[in-house]
Amino acid sequence: MENIIALKDLRLNIDKYVQGVKSRQSFVVVKQSKPIFRISPLEDDGRWEEVTDFTKLKKGDLTRLDIKRLKGQSGIFRVSKGKFRIIYCLSNSKIKILSLERRSDNTYNLK
Repeated sequence: MENIIALKDLRLNIDKYVQGVKSRQSFVVVKQSKPIFRISPLEDDGRWEEVTDFTKLKKGDLTRLDIKRLKGQSGIFRVSKGKFRIIYCLSNSKIKILSLERRSDNTYNLK
């Protein structure tokens, strides 16, 4: 049986529901007594892969990240992880992701 929760309750207690989903619970979220969406655990089918943990950039722990400044671009960087490239810049001490994609011949063609 799924748990029914109000949208407002989800907003106010998001951490509680994240923990519930991690422990394999499902929730139906309602607004004005009408169901609007379902939150449920993902099945591990092998399609998801952690590319990088951007919290390490803020903490300054860059040892495991392959970071390079892009040639000819001012303040734009890339993080490489396997087949993935994340292009980002720092703006007002915040990370702004410009592109996240699988590596190809067109990965670095910023438009």
